Amino acid sequence: MAKKNFYAVRAGRQTGIFSTWDECKRHVTGFADAKYKGFVTLAEAEAFMDDAPPPADKSDDEYLSEGFAVAYVDGSYDIKRKAYGFGAVILRSGKEPVRLKGSGGDPDYAAERNVAGECLAAQAAIAFCRENDIQKLLIKHDYEGIGAWAKGDWKANKRCSTEYVAFIKEHSEISILFQKVSAHSGVLYNEEADRLAKEALGIKAASCRPY
Repeated sequence: MAKKNFYAVRAGRQTGIFSTWDECKRHVTGFADAKYKGFVTLAEAEAFMDDAPPPADKSDDEYLSEGFAVAYVDGSYDIKRKAYGFGAVILRSGKEPVRLKGSGGDPDYAAERNVAGECLAAQAAIAFCRENDIQKLLIKHDYEGIGAWAKGDWKANKRCSTEYVAFIKEHSEISILFQKVSAHSGVLYNEEADRLAKEALGIKAASCRPY
């Protein structure tokens, strides 16, 4: 794993960018709702401090050339079965896209409907990166909470979202950026992630929007 050289504290006893974990830890340990993260580069740490979203005009190819994996994630819900599904398409430079899907029926998660699938899709993408020693990930999502919860802009207060936020923190060795895309607007891999989420629930692909 790439060594973290900078630790950005956006909410803590003292905010700023620190060069060691020991410095960072003093300002966040025991501090309620602390917001902090380790980064490989100073630019990433500064972007976190500024809460700057990824530039909208950067293409997937540009991110891939910078060593990022790009993951399109989506969720779906089957109201009859009270089950949720997730789908993710992960792009890596010079490699074929990886497609992930799955489903579940945990009652607490099912109460959040397709949001549960959205969270699990992002988690699946992050887990894939960890398993494949990928240190930088851009998650493209159409549900705002995926980025907002992770960055602390929204407070997680349900089991689904709190476990999602905990998962993000457990994988702080991966530098993760978030970018919202418009749902069902013809974005190729976002539409495919939606299709995968539906397929995970046994919904025929023919019933999905074409892409």
